[in-house]
Amino acid sequence: MESLKELRQYGESLGLANEDLIRFIESQQAKQRDDRRFEREREKEEWEVEKVRLEHELELKRLDNTRLFETEKHREEKGNVNPSKVPKLPPFEEGTDDMDAYLRRYERYAISQKWDKSIWATHLSALLKGNALNVYALMPSDQALDYDALKTCLLKRYNMTEDGFKQKFRSCRPEFGETFQQFSVRLGSYFSRWIDMSNVLKTFDGLYDLMLRDQFLHICNNEVMLFLKERVPKSIDDMTRYADQFKEARRVNIVSLTNQTQKGKSQPSQKPNNARNQEPPKQSDRDRNRHTGGYGGGNRI
Repeated sequence: MESLKELRQYGESLGLANEDLIRFIESQQAKQRDDRRFEREREKEEWEVEKVRLEHELELKRLDNTRLFETEKHREEKGNVNPSKVPKLPPFEEGTDDMDAYLRRYERYAISQKWDKSIWATHLSALLKGNALNVYALMPSDQALDYDALKTCLLKRYNMTEDGFKQKFRSCRPEFGETFQQFSVRLGSYFSRWIDMSNVLKTFDGLYDLMLRDQFLHICNNEVMLFLKERVPKSIDDMTRYADQFKEARRVNIVSLTNQTQKGKSQPSQKPNNARNQEPPKQSDRDRNRHTGGYGGGNRI
């Protein structure tokens, strides 16, 4: 958008002056206002079109899911599955249910009903609501039918990742009305899920390496920690190699790359040399008698 000064200079370059120049400036300003209004209307129309397109895609996805569910239901009925004997699972409640716990419950239920894993994703989609349903609806069609892919996307959406379970394990505290035994079970489940998500071997060496990597990240500053996480080291050896590369590239001391401040040795305290802060030397009785004539500091008579 041209400023008033630029419009005036442009008009003068065209040889305009006085009233002609004023009319030229006003016409150009009116044109600029029209252009801005047109641009806003165009952006609004584009957004409306995009909104309709997204809503249409979501509706098509829901219709596809419904058809898939009906197809699988018909196949189950042909396979002599009696729906009357199968209890219904409650749908996932946003803000109330824990996604990891809900999925584990669903998996146990599916196994007990001897469902083929190829239909797990379709059945689960009928139980999802809110953000969980949006995750499923926005997945590509081929991945939406893969239960493992759907499970991974849902867990990531609710921060049920390696870091997420680690934070739950670190910050876990007993809840009101909970026994210590129940608390220990919950604590252990977070630790188990942390191990599962980290894809380490459930052996001493595997856990040893996991604990070392976790502690190593803990002492690094944010810049180094982010650098290491981006490279997803599989072992403590990989992590230390990446960290050394980071240090050598920046030519800095290792202490500056940690989040722990190194305290210097304490220096012995010294008394200030300011004479005003020093106490005057005490006079002995002999000195006082010498100045007062032997009367203990009283006035001489």
